[in-house]
Amino acid sequence: MAAEQRAAIGPAFLSLIMHAAFAAMLWFGFVNFRQREAPVQQLAIEAVVVDPSQFQIGAPVQPQPVEEPPPADEPEPQATPEETLPQESAAAKEQLLAAQREREERARIEREKVEAKQREEQRKRAEAEARERDRARREAELRARLADEEREDSGRRAALAQQWAQQIAARIQRAWIRPATAGAGIDCMVHVTQIPGGEVVSASVVSCNGDAAVRESIETAARRASPLPPPPEAQLFEREIEVRFRPHD
Repeated sequence: MAAEQRAAIGPAFLSLIMHAAFAAMLWFGFVNFRQREAPVQQLAIEAVVVDPSQFQIGAPVQPQPVEEPPPADEPEPQATPEETLPQESAAAKEQLLAAQREREERARIEREKVEAKQREEQRKRAEAEARERDRARREAELRARLADEEREDSGRRAALAQQWAQQIAARIQRAWIRPATAGAGIDCMVHVTQIPGGEVVSASVVSCNGDAAVRESIETAARRASPLPPPPEAQLFEREIEVRFRPHD
């Protein structure tokens, strides 16, 4: 009976030891895991140096004052925005003024160019107008001179033509045979057709204060007067001419 009980207790004890060992392993692993996760906090400790000679038996210990470290070099104070703002504003204002001066200078240069161009155009227009006035004046003077010359030439040619007509009338009068019915104060206009060289082709009385015999005698005289005297100038020659016939009484 005791042997059977020992045989049954052995495996149970072994199982209990194994469970205890397994529980210990779990606990050890859990502790190591917590130590790795949580860093160890280090506490700062102020140490005070104490001179042993200052201590007396039974006297209270007086702590020595701790010397403070010398202050570090303080950084130079930086300018606040309120202090830097006027400087930046002044620089910006100066830049604006410089830009404005540059714009004004460019505008002035452009304005001077435009004004110079306008002055040049005005000068050219004035010169062109002056040339036009001078040309018109010369043309007017030329026309006036030509008109004067033409009037003079017309007068001269009229005088020459009249002189030529008087020569033709004198030639006809020399060739005229006075009829018995011709009275005093014969005044007739004779139309004569001639060819270059003065040869008379035809002659007819246009108007006359004489009778038919007087008219016929004058036409016959005009044909007998051929060739007629040439004109003073060749350009005065005309094929159809009218001559006033007034014989001397």
